[in-house]
Amino acid sequence: MRNKILPLTAVCLLLSIGTGVALPMLLTHFNVSVEPNGTVGAAYATVLGLLFIIFIVEIVSAFKIDDSTFHTVCLAGSVFVQFLFSADTQLFLESFGLKMPDIALGISGEISFVLCETSCLWYICYLYNLRWDRGIYAAIAIPVILLVLADSLLFLWGWGHWAHFLIAAIFTVMLFAALVRASKKSEIGFTTYFVAAVFCLSAGAQSVNALCFNDVANAYPGITFVYAVLSVSMFISVYLAFSVHADLKAVQSEEYKSQVRSFKLRAFTGQIKPHFIFNALEAIKSFYHRDVASGDTAVSLLSDLLNDSINAFDHDLVPFEKELDTIYSYTEFENMKRQRKAEVIFNTEFTDFSVPPFSVEPFVENAMRYSGVEDKEGGRIVISSFKRGGTVVIEVFDNGRGFDPAAVKETSHGIRNASERFQIAFAATPRVESVPGEGTRITIEIPAGDEEDHA
Repeated sequence: MRNKILPLTAVCLLLSIGTGVALPMLLTHFNVSVEPNGTVGAAYATVLGLLFIIFIVEIVSAFKIDDSTFHTVCLAGSVFVQFLFSADTQLFLESFGLKMPDIALGISGEISFVLCETSCLWYICYLYNLRWDRGIYAAIAIPVILLVLADSLLFLWGWGHWAHFLIAAIFTVMLFAALVRASKKSEIGFTTYFVAAVFCLSAGAQSVNALCFNDVANAYPGITFVYAVLSVSMFISVYLAFSVHADLKAVQSEEYKSQVRSFKLRAFTGQIKPHFIFNALEAIKSFYHRDVASGDTAVSLLSDLLNDSINAFDHDLVPFEKELDTIYSYTEFENMKRQRKAEVIFNTEFTDFSVPPFSVEPFVENAMRYSGVEDKEGGRIVISSFKRGGTVVIEVFDNGRGFDPAAVKETSHGIRNASERFQIAFAATPRVESVPGEGTRITIEIPAGDEEDHA
């Protein structure tokens, strides 16, 4: 893509300016005369009306739409003004017996042309976060300003078109430099092609105006009209593209919500199975036979666990501290049923982030059920969380008997479910490392600061 953007833009620019320069000169050379008529005038007035409507739409969008900017307002406004002071406008006015001085139209068109090209460059710099030194801005801006001011004098000698082509050449170099820098940062997107196309059309249209207003070529109705129609088409195309893009995003959003609902249901049925509740109630009954305090504690822990499971339907993400509470309730309840308890250590240095509900708990449950740390001297399960640069790291470690990770992925519904939910929420895949006889470490890395509760 980077190798194609410059040749493609160069071809568009040459075709645009070349057509604008060659066509009037060819028509003049062969003494072809086209008289202005009402049909061409009305069509051009309609296109100017559409450009004005586009300008108003951009103003409204800048205030109403969050991701819209004032760059496109400046772009649409400068395009409208440029065509308002074009050769076709002069011909349209002459058909009604009106005439503006060529020098006034020429200078106005040149200034709006400069504003249009500046808006294009400004927008590209904004899209790719390009920053240029003030010295470069001054080195380019000062000559352009002086050339625009000199247009008034050059018009007196019929040389205003040379000033225009020099200004166009300076802006073309700036455009190529901006596109080169943008292509080094990321892939060139549709919006950039749109901006480059408007840049080329503006240069071509003003080339026609400069030749006509400096008496190098006669003014012919409909030439700048073609550029105006193409400019309107560019804006309509980008509106349609963004509309289609928005529709696709909406469809993807609905698919995401559907997947989340499915995973929530699977998580619920995966964690709270009927036999789990049956076994838990049997255990609670035995606790009450032992002593009332143990029974009350077990009921409280099971109640917290069931409450967390039910609330999982209400949130896509929950604070990590809430997930830790769920893990604590589960491990405490499991340890109450055992004669030899598993040592569970919470080493959480950083907890200011969110995770899908019941997403870390399955890894701890797997360690509680299969690691055998309670039978090992110094056996333990450690749940850690810390921040490393722009990443949050969650680890579940046990120094138990270990297992074959591939076999667990195929057979454990809870772990597979939790892994899929991290993939959906953060495009993160939990990494399982286990060595038989030494233990298991599950590592989950998610972006720091990008978590968002979709309550």
